[in-house]
Amino acid sequence: MILISLVGDQGLIAYTSLSREARALHEDVGRLESRRVLLTQQIEALRSDPDYIAVLARKRLGLVKPGETVLQLPRSQDAP
Repeated sequence: MILISLVGDQGLIAYTSLSREARALHEDVGRLESRRVLLTQQIEALRSDPDYIAVLARKRLGLVKPGETVLQLPRSQDAP
């Protein structure tokens, strides 16, 4: 009877394993919720903030404003 209570489908070992899995899932939910909030903020900024769009265009696409000078520095040999 003691052996069944430790290793059976409803046993202590199964309970411990399920508790560990539940904690991991709760942590995942927390991380995903934080990511959802960040993505929602980015979506709102893309819809309503032209300055945010300009920063992204400059960063990701290498765009410049008229009259700006672009300086391209040579990569050092040590840089990956």
